[in-house]
Amino acid sequence: MIENKRGVTLTETVLMMPFFLLFTFGLLQLGQIGVGIMVVNYGAGSIARKVAREGTPPASSVAAYNQTFKDLMVAGLAPDPSAALTACCENNSCSNVTNNIIVVAQARISAFPIVGPMLDTLAPNFKSGSSWQPTCTIGPIPTIGFTGPTKYEFIVRGMAIARRNYLQ
Repeated sequence: MIENKRGVTLTETVLMMPFFLLFTFGLLQLGQIGVGIMVVNYGAGSIARKVAREGTPPASSVAAYNQTFKDLMVAGLAPDPSAALTACCENNSCSNVTNNIIVVAQARISAFPIVGPMLDTLAPNFKSGSSWQPTCTIGPIPTIGFTGPTKYEFIVRGMAIARRNYLQ
């Protein structure tokens, strides 16, 4: 029988530690992305309601609401500099009071140091984040994207629809 097993325990720990850290930081990153999705959807919804309530054309009011959207950013979120907010009327017609206002919000979350490179290695086709551009159509949007390898970031998107005659 072998009396001393200290070397075996150390070897097993060294071999399993990267998997444990990846699992732990992956769960933390997933939680952060979940919070990001909720915050971005909330921001898009609150801005859509404000635009509908004030009755201003969406294109002229987006700049005024960028600061409001920026103030909502928590948990490592930052507004996407390329397209933080996009707002427009449904079918690009703001003349009808019953048209919907569509607001698409987009933010970025920095990936944890171990998660970004590992995700880039395991799923290289996941990098589709920066090519998508918001449109003024009602329909599904890609909720999450990923950029890298210069700076690993998750791109989180949210969309809200409000009727123009909201609270009038």
